[in-house]
Amino acid sequence: HRFIVAEQLREICASGATIILEPHGRNTAPAAAVAALFSQQKYGEDALVFLMSADHAVADVPAFCEASRIAAQVASGGYLMVFGIKPTRAETGYGYLKRGKP
Repeated sequence: HRFIVAEQLREICASGATIILEPHGRNTAPAAAVAALFSQQKYGEDALVFLMSADHAVADVPAFCEASRIAAQVASGGYLMVFGIKPTRAETGYGYLKRGKP
């Protein structure tokens, strides 16, 4: 998928980004840890990390680029930035709990 990711990064104004590939999928936490450690080693303690899942769609690319630029400015001040959308339904795959039989 690395070539697809590289093309998509060019489309959203991030062609200079570093792509770190997993040999085997291990979910989000290990990937986030590797990205944070890589950024710290390469760019120092104050590096900004923009961590994105691979299962999303960006409908308005210019708005996304602008929101990303603003988020980077705010994050530079020591804040954690999170992008999200309003949910349309409960989805257990995103952390919602589903009640089972007692």
